[in-house]
Amino acid sequence: MNLGNNSEFFIFSLYNPPNVLLNFEFFKTVDKKCRNYILGGDLNARTKQIGCVGENENGKMLERIINDFILIN
Repeated sequence: MNLGNNSEFFIFSLYNPPNVLLNFEFFKTVDKKCRNYILGGDLNARTKQIGCVGENENGKMLERIINDFILIN
């Protein structure tokens, strides 16, 4: 999406299957190449940090992503 002032805005929708670990490098690449973006989807990540009762490995990775990147929610 072109915002009209020579800047672009990207929207990503992701699905990560339940038994596949999230790829931290993917998130780093998106953050490096795209200045303005929204990333959403079903990551099959469970972590208490976002209100889940249980946790899993993808949840731990999501915590790392949340802590390492500048997020606006």
